[in-house]
Amino acid sequence: MFDILSISGSGLHAQTVRLNAIASNMANAEAISSNADETYKAKVPKFQTILDDSLKGAIPRGGVRVK
Repeated sequence: MFDILSISGSGLHAQTVRLNAIASNMANAEAISSNADETYKAKVPKFQTILDDSLKGAIPRGGVRVK
């Protein structure tokens, strides 16, 4: 039961990161800068699936990680 909650919790955390990135991109969409180095660049979170099958014969555990 705790594995299921851990997997769903990691997915919810990843979605929170994604939504925060979208909100930040929208808030800074029309930001203007005189210097190209200081210009806002859109944030794009990258996700990675986790599969832990280190325990032989056990049910594999997984989740999502933000890279």
